[in-house]
Amino acid sequence: MDVYKFSINNKSNLNDFKKGSTLLLGEFEVFHKGHNELLKKARDISKNEKIGILLIENYEKKILQTLENKLDNLANLNFDFVIIAQFNFEFKSIEGNIFIRYLDENFNVKNYVVGSDFKFGKDRKFSAVDLKKITKSNVEIVDILKINEIKISSSDIKQMHEFGEYNLISNLVINPLVFDVEIDNKAIKWDDKIVKPHFGNYYFQILIDDYWYHGLINFSINNDINYYLVNYDKNKEIFNQKSKIKILNIERIITNNRFDKIDENDIKKTIEYFSV
Repeated sequence: MDVYKFSINNKSNLNDFKKGSTLLLGEFEVFHKGHNELLKKARDISKNEKIGILLIENYEKKILQTLENKLDNLANLNFDFVIIAQFNFEFKSIEGNIFIRYLDENFNVKNYVVGSDFKFGKDRKFSAVDLKKITKSNVEIVDILKINEIKISSSDIKQMHEFGEYNLISNLVINPLVFDVEIDNKAIKWDDKIVKPHFGNYYFQILIDDYWYHGLINFSINNDINYYLVNYDKNKEIFNQKSKIKILNIERIITNNRFDKIDENDIKKTIEYFSV
């Protein structure tokens, strides 16, 4: 998967896009099942064009996924290329028609695929309908996907994460959310740039020495992060090892210090969860 940097003053190599491209536009902080409908449409209409996606990185707020983890996920979904734009003053000031003209000219866009609620350009004053008026390329507008009458959005998934609602998130995402951590034998260190989930115990997986182990992770009220692993050698030394975790589902929310731990009943439920 090729990665390009968006800059209004830089030109891309059009030789990479001789046969054109099909480009997904939207807010992709989390690539969820609604976004997957855009990808399905892109594959349906594309002939020999490369299929790509524009990612907007906003470092003005706490994030849910690092750029590296987003790119890994998109590569697993078999995108041909990604355009990365920084949500800075330059990007926020670009008028919608100039934004689309840049994409048309630099990525030889034959097809755009967007959701019906797509907004773009300075002050987000351009809509999906406006996109059809600006470009000569084909524009496919995909209806918003709802599951159980709930609209799927990245912002809602981020809020569910903060509330610990992984019983809902697991039904909305294509792949489990991945987070970068540091681990030793006693605890896990969280990246401060990433939003933490609600205090509670969660079923999770962790990558240690190229193997995904199953277990339970405890986000405690005092901000410690403890864990229990199924079928892991407790005598094996781990010291400040960089790792990744996947949060799979909620075991229980924690609301007071008395129950703020992983107890024997939690361990029993964890073993049962992963034995199914």
